[in-house]
Amino acid sequence: MNIERNRINTFANWPSSALVDSDRLARAGFFYTGNGTEAECFCCGGKISDWNFGDQVMWRHRVLEPNCLMVLSPELSGNIPATSHSTPPIPGERSYSEDEGYGIIAEDQLYRSNSLRLLSFINWNDPISRESLVYAGFYHAGEGRLRCAWCGGEFQSFRNVRNMGTPLEIHRAYFPRCRFAMEVERRDRSHRSPFHAKCS
Repeated sequence: MNIERNRINTFANWPSSALVDSDRLARAGFFYTGNGTEAECFCCGGKISDWNFGDQVMWRHRVLEPNCLMVLSPELSGNIPATSHSTPPIPGERSYSEDEGYGIIAEDQLYRSNSLRLLSFINWNDPISRESLVYAGFYHAGEGRLRCAWCGGEFQSFRNVRNMGTPLEIHRAYFPRCRFAMEVERRDRSHRSPFHAKCS
């Protein structure tokens, strides 16, 4: 079950009422056991069945088995990802190498779209605007934790640093190797982004 495509195939009878998308489960290392909404990790054997709406799959996985290689370093777990997830680069758009990151996990790549990152903040109740966090590359990984979708940089509690500047400035200060944050900062210097102006 280390082959993602095989894991995807196990979800043929995944309940339509399930609160978590089966592709996300397969990408995070899970396959369907055929029992209710129970999914099992091919690597650590951990099982989860009590899914909730808005669950961050890899976060649930990490809470269940924090030492699972699929959580810590998917490339060392023996996982063979489905190539169909690879998105061809947009002409003129930079790609960002994961070796410039701070611990990329499989879940991060799901949030490389503004709309999905914004959705992750559905239960966000901090005075910092979710739009400014999205602009800076962050998504809400649950329980107040923020992660960058490109470099994997994580804040356990953003409120401890929120007075140090804008989310982008804080991102750059704490995770200076993040190519995404560098590029956004460079664009901001050359011309003020309308989206960023709205978020400030």
